[in-house]
Amino acid sequence: MPLQDAFVDIEIKRIKDLVGTAQVIGAVSGGVDSTIASVLMKAAIGDQYHAVLVNNGLMRLGECEQVKKDLRDGLGVDLYVAEKTELFLSRLAGVS
Repeated sequence: MPLQDAFVDIEIKRIKDLVGTAQVIGAVSGGVDSTIASVLMKAAIGDQYHAVLVNNGLMRLGECEQVKKDLRDGLGVDLYVAEKTELFLSRLAGVS
């Protein structure tokens, strides 16, 4: 068994044992780290894992849609997207 497979198996078991029957919320950004964390959580606890992405209006063009596509469609992660662009940017108005 390759080392990375052993690592994944160990982490999935560790997450299952740690979480038990609890529900878990995880923040995602679309970056490599949060995507890998989401994949591990989905593999370990399935529907008990709920990812949240906050669209603050400062993401790259099309990035929020890509994250939705990758996580929801591609990886089957339960993803909630909080559309907070207007709120976030309005509170930045006048800040330098």
